[in-house]
Amino acid sequence: MASVSNSCPFSSEICEETLERKNGEGRCVSKNEARRVHRYEKIIAARRAKRKEKKRNRKARLAQSKLFNGSRENAHSDVVRLSKRLEKEAIQKRLLEARGTTPRVCIDLGLTDLMSDKELNKLSSQLRRLYGSNRHSSKPLHLYFTNFAPSCRLYRMCVMKNEGFRNYMVEMTSENHAELFSRDSLVYLSPDAPESLPGTPLDPSKVYVIGGLVDETVHKLVSLERAQSEGVRSARLPIDEFLTQRASGGTRCKILTVNQVFDALLKVHESGGDWSSALADGASKSHGLHRRGNQQSVQFLRSNSRDRHLDDQYLHCCHCY
Repeated sequence: MASVSNSCPFSSEICEETLERKNGEGRCVSKNEARRVHRYEKIIAARRAKRKEKKRNRKARLAQSKLFNGSRENAHSDVVRLSKRLEKEAIQKRLLEARGTTPRVCIDLGLTDLMSDKELNKLSSQLRRLYGSNRHSSKPLHLYFTNFAPSCRLYRMCVMKNEGFRNYMVEMTSENHAELFSRDSLVYLSPDAPESLPGTPLDPSKVYVIGGLVDETVHKLVSLERAQSEGVRSARLPIDEFLTQRASGGTRCKILTVNQVFDALLKVHESGGDWSSALADGASKSHGLHRRGNQQSVQFLRSNSRDRHLDDQYLHCCHCY
């Protein structure tokens, strides 16, 4: 009886349909199956390679995008910086050109002894706001701060509160305005003055001085007496000529803050003499004031022209916050 072999019946010679390769389970694998396995492994390897390639491409695109966006942001930042620099140069040019060619406005800061630290703090904020208005105006005024020594409390407070205060394009001096300017060019305006400024454009040969006073207790006649002691004319803003009280509501107070008075003068200068709009904008709703009709303003001005007309104008106003 022939013996039985334990090996594969095809192990003695390799048939074209078989392959002497065993899988993990120890069985023989046909050539067709081996080819299928090989093709599958190639497909899997190709897919993996493709995924890696896509990942590399995605990273490259992301890096390129970041670089492009960064370049755009840098370019935008450069444009912004250039625009700001050009704007700053234009502002400086306008402020310099205003010197000697436009009406002068002087803030009299010699009244600090009458104010508390709280009032000085408010005044420093008002100075910042009025400077900002002048700085951004298309027709700035020539601005002075007088009686303003670097050693005074207000100066130190302004430096502490207002960034870049020392670089303000304002002529700051410890001199008194009565010493700095001709008295003939001065008209000291006070809310207590019997006369008002004429409703005409500002005169470039004149000096308009606003009293730097935040007076929460409302001391009477301070600015008027200051004008009289300096021997200069006094006048008030033409509020009665161009504004009237509302039927109800508001404080009906005709005293404006330092920056409100300055803004009114600035708008009159920008508009060529539109006092009605300038004062209406300056007097907030809380004042309870609004514009007169054009005919009312004309009649009021005509009826008061003899008593109220001033050729020389110097503005000083006592203000409450």
